Amino acid sequence: VNASESVDLIGISPDNKFASGLYSQTQGIGNANELIISTPRLLIQEGAQVSTGTFGSGKGGSLIIKDSELVQVTGTSPNGKIPSRLSTTTAEGAQGRAGDLTIITGNFIVQNGAQVSAGTVGSGNGGNFIIKASESVQVMGRTTDEQFASGLFTQTEGVGDAGDLTIITPLLLVEDGSLISASTLGLGDAGNLIVNASKSVQLIGTSTNGEAVSGLATQTRGEGDAGDLIIITPELLVQDGARVSTGTFDAGNGGTLTVNAAKRVQLIGTSPNGQISSALVAQANNNSTGDAGDLILTTPQLLIQDGAVVSTGTLGSGDGGNLIVIASESVEIISRNNDSKISSGLFTQTQGIGNAGDLTIITGKFLVQDGARVSARTLASGNGGNLIVNASQSLQVIGISSDGKVPSSLSSSNEGGGIGEAGELTITTPQLLVKDGAQVSAGTNGSGNGANLIVNASESVQLIGTSSDGKISSGLFTSTIGTGNAGDLTITTPQLQIQNGAQVSASTFNQGEGGKLQIDTNSLTLNNQAQITTRATGEGNAGPISINVNGLLTAKDSDISTNSSQSAGGAITITAENIRLFGDSDIKTNVSQGVGGGGNITIKADTIIAFDDSDILAFARDGKGGDITLDTQIFFGSSFAFAPKNTDPETLDINDRVDINASGAISGTITIPDVSFIENSLTELPDNLVDPDSLIANSCIARSTKQTGNFIITGSGGLPLRPQDPNLSPYPTGTVRNIPNDTSSTNNKPTDSWQIGDPIIEPQGVYQLPSGKLVMSRECSPSNP
Repeated sequence: VNASESVDLIGISPDNKFASGLYSQTQGIGNANELIISTPRLLIQEGAQVSTGTFGSGKGGSLIIKDSELVQVTGTSPNGKIPSRLSTTTAEGAQGRAGDLTIITGNFIVQNGAQVSAGTVGSGNGGNFIIKASESVQVMGRTTDEQFASGLFTQTEGVGDAGDLTIITPLLLVEDGSLISASTLGLGDAGNLIVNASKSVQLIGTSTNGEAVSGLATQTRGEGDAGDLIIITPELLVQDGARVSTGTFDAGNGGTLTVNAAKRVQLIGTSPNGQISSALVAQANNNSTGDAGDLILTTPQLLIQDGAVVSTGTLGSGDGGNLIVIASESVEIISRNNDSKISSGLFTQTQGIGNAGDLTIITGKFLVQDGARVSARTLASGNGGNLIVNASQSLQVIGISSDGKVPSSLSSSNEGGGIGEAGELTITTPQLLVKDGAQVSAGTNGSGNGANLIVNASESVQLIGTSSDGKISSGLFTSTIGTGNAGDLTITTPQLQIQNGAQVSASTFNQGEGGKLQIDTNSLTLNNQAQITTRATGEGNAGPISINVNGLLTAKDSDISTNSSQSAGGAITITAENIRLFGDSDIKTNVSQGVGGGGNITIKADTIIAFDDSDILAFARDGKGGDITLDTQIFFGSSFAFAPKNTDPETLDINDRVDINASGAISGTITIPDVSFIENSLTELPDNLVDPDSLIANSCIARSTKQTGNFIITGSGGLPLRPQDPNLSPYPTGTVRNIPNDTSSTNNKPTDSWQIGDPIIEPQGVYQLPSGKLVMSRECSPSNP
């Protein structure tokens, strides 16, 4: 078909049996002819059709639209039952391959329930679907009754494989519940979906009723594997509940989702009803046995906010895919949606017997804020994936949600009481900041073991504050509230600061064992209710604390402690160059009840100095108190005293003195340095005090007129003795002489020694006598020559 202006195909027959259209088909062994339309403008509307197909063993013909400025496919038949359509197909039972569908145009618009597709229902393969639009591809809306989505599709419902769907354009817009997908519902594999947009890809919104999302998808609902989904563009925007996804709903494996955005990726908000997140997703869905595909996102800048998510997961027996984010500049994950029900986030998870994939984030600056979450977790028998963060500049986890209930967080966990093992959480960055109620955690509430939490910060770790209401502490945490053991917590950094109620904690709240807490740093500062602690409130034992500080450990009104309600307390081992405890700062182990022994406390430092109400305590009410060993050359405690046996530990925290105690049903051993050498080596000071009067001359200083020799002046280039003095005199200074004893002249009266009540005349300077002796005095006034 060659039309110099336009080709318009409109409507169906009055009896609704036949659609207006152009067709090329084969029903036998022969191949169908190609259908080529060359026109500046092609309009297909009100249920009209353009198609090629095969109903036999012959190949279907290709459908080609070219030389076009606009191709527009819109709406459905008046009765709403037949979408306007461009298609190539292999019919049910047919063995021939469907032809390819190629559209070359300026603008390509599909709207109001119209559909363009290449597919197969038989054993023959579906054709490829290729769009080249020099300006834009726009897929918009659904029918008013929501029955048909506007869309671009490649699909197989039989044993044949579907073809690939490729879109090449500057701008791709998909909105209002429309869909672009490559899928399989049978034994055949789905095709790949490839988008190459030189300006941007924009996916926006949902259908009017909020049930159908706008999106790009590859999926399998049969035994065939889903195809890969690849997006190449400078900018990707997914907004208001739209979605990009790969998935499996059956035995077939899900495809890999790959996004390569040269400038930025933005995922913003949820659907208007707040139920559906804007998302990038690779998932194995309910009752599926296939594995989900990986999700790989590469861009300089990634922004996820207001309830949007990026995730991989499995709800079936298949494994979840890995989620890999490579953002050369920044990753920002911010807030929850408007009603604070959905957190923005990055997630890998399993809710079935399949294992979750790993979550890996490689970026420059990484920010998680205002209730946003980053999580690798298991809620069932499958194992959770590892969470790995490598931020080359900084990682900041800040604040809680606007309703004050959900902290911003990084976590690896076993949730829902499952038996799966949680994966490790590893953070590598120069600077880690966790503040205002935000948390980094690894935990389990099932029989599976919790994850280890490992922090390597080449410059500093700062843990600051609580939520505004003080109920949620900022910090680093490992925990178990199930029968599984908590993971270990390890921090390695040159500088660790914990302040204003923040915590580093490894805890058990049930039968599981508490994790170990290990800190290696050059400088450790705790201030204002900061805590380093391991706790056991159930049958499990509290884990030990080991702290190595190459420099100074300083604590002010803060604690380093292990606490157990009914089992053994963990030991505390601290090695530091110097230790300073101020205010109410305690180092303590405590077992509230039970025969478990209190943890030992071993502190090794060059100096240990404790002030105010700082204490070192190891209690076990029913068991053996822990041993306390201070391995140091210098120990000082203000008002220091050994507390008596069986002292209530609560009373030692409010007595304004430094206490050391190791009480229990059997008291522990306390070993402190011998400081008696200080007492025995004190030197008694002499009784003769220095008389300052003997150092100050009572007389005044005057030049002598006595001739003691000749001095020839050849120049006056010398400097004065003091900056305020005149230049050096052309005659020598003489000896200090006494005022003559002449009672007839009060001016020549001898100077008496100064007595109490006499005026105090301050010396004016230090003068050197001819003998070399230095005296403090004043110059004589002109009246006292």
